[in-house]
Amino acid sequence: MTGYLMLGLEIEGQQHQLSADIASNKSPTTKDLTDFVTRRTRISRALQCLATHPDPVDPPEAERAPLFLPSSLLPAKRTPPAGIIGLGEAEARLRDAQCSESLDLIRHGLTVKKRLQTYKSLNSRRQHQNTRARSLVDTQQRKVDLAAGTYRRARTARLALIDIAGPSGWQKLEKADLRLPEDEEEAKRRKQRAMKGKQKKAAELNENGEVRGVPGMGEKTRLISWIWLMVGRGDGVLGEEVHTAVKVEWCKAYARVKRWREEFLLLQEEMVRCLHTLEWQAKLWDQRANPAHYTGKVAYAPTHLVGAMAFAARQAALRRKLAIRFRRLWWHLSDRIAGPGVPALSASSGIEDQDIEADSSSDGGGGDGADDLNVVAGEEDGKDDEVAHADGTMIPCPDDPEEATDSEEEEGRPVSREAVAERMAEMDELLAIQSASTTQYDGI
Repeated sequence: MTGYLMLGLEIEGQQHQLSADIASNKSPTTKDLTDFVTRRTRISRALQCLATHPDPVDPPEAERAPLFLPSSLLPAKRTPPAGIIGLGEAEARLRDAQCSESLDLIRHGLTVKKRLQTYKSLNSRRQHQNTRARSLVDTQQRKVDLAAGTYRRARTARLALIDIAGPSGWQKLEKADLRLPEDEEEAKRRKQRAMKGKQKKAAELNENGEVRGVPGMGEKTRLISWIWLMVGRGDGVLGEEVHTAVKVEWCKAYARVKRWREEFLLLQEEMVRCLHTLEWQAKLWDQRANPAHYTGKVAYAPTHLVGAMAFAARQAALRRKLAIRFRRLWWHLSDRIAGPGVPALSASSGIEDQDIEADSSSDGGGGDGADDLNVVAGEEDGKDDEVAHADGTMIPCPDDPEEATDSEEEEGRPVSREAVAERMAEMDELLAIQSASTTQYDGI
């Protein structure tokens, strides 16, 4: 009984090999045609050992002749009296072994193909050598495809025997699964895209090594193909054994996670120092807005002195506004960074009002404008929940539509794309203002 099944599986493999060779050979020579006829004759002779009732009227081609194994029959014909007891269970065990062997061939073929590609890229030059190396790579890819087809057939037959041998744990093999844990060609394309600075679609190598428009995956989203995790399904190998390539990839992924955690901690520290820097700059500009700062230095004209103090007060208010905005943007990280969270600030802050007052003072009321700016500089220290008006009074922040967005984030509800885009644009504008160096004003 086992010999009958093994002979059937052997004939099935020969049929699949012959069909693949005929399909891949678009322009067969006379020698190829003779070889095909010889192989068909060999398969036909082997089929005579399995056929109990041959059909001499219209026999199919040898590579398409049915074998009538238990997996290809109806469930009612697998059990007595139509079927033989234990034949289905025996085929299920053979199909499991066939799936395991096919995966081994796939892994081996992919590894050999990688070595051939590496040799081609390092040693092949000019047309003759490149053509020869490409032929070797294509031949190896055909072997991988043949093993993949064997696995798919064996898995389909095993699924047909679920009612007899129980469920199967073999996964479906897709074309995208036929890849190495780390594809050198994919890594090279990612590097080229990074160098060019273009957002292109990544690609997947087909059997000819050509590029196809398939979105690629970065290191944070790339997953190892499951074929490298299915080692150890046989009885003589421990089920916990993992392939060496998977171990290497696990070590790389672990190292990337460690680096990401370090970058995360550094980012939090940068956020803390950003807030401290803004507070320090605000205090520095407050000192420059004080008339005592200019005592003993270069003598300023009264108008110039008022302008310098007005500019310093504006810069101090700008730094505080930046700090308030950053605290609002980082509200969900308030427990990780220094300082309490700050509610949203109105879009019409005191800076715009200061501009209006400064313009009016420059037109004719310079002394009053200087007094207002002095009041702003003195009353604005550390009050994040209030805004200094141009007349020196402290008013609470009015309601801002962005507060609703912050409350939605706190409650865990999703934020719209428009709100995210608006916030990102606002962040870019604030960072552009912050990037201006203050060293050019040290001489004031």
